[in-house]
Amino acid sequence: MVAVYRTIVESNNVVNVIHKEQTSWPRLEEVFEGMKWRLARKPESGTKLAGYEGYYLLVNNDSIEVVGLPRVVLLYTYNDDEVLIENVRVVAGKNSVQKN
Repeated sequence: MVAVYRTIVESNNVVNVIHKEQTSWPRLEEVFEGMKWRLARKPESGTKLAGYEGYYLLVNNDSIEVVGLPRVVLLYTYNDDEVLIENVRVVAGKNSVQKN
């Protein structure tokens, strides 16, 4: 069986937020790339957003004890060909240490 991966498309807002937040979170790119990897393979793994047909949320798990990782929340839609990440929020998780 051939693996099928969806193309990841990021809105301009997402690109801008990730770029801006990287100064405070040096490891943000690692988290974001991992989340995109997951979405390309299994976008249905996110949580359906109640009241908004076709929209999903994906939150990285900040329950692991890794210093320097923020909590990242992605708002996205998907179809058979692509995942569109429409918005992102980056905040301190319970185990995060933000660079000043």
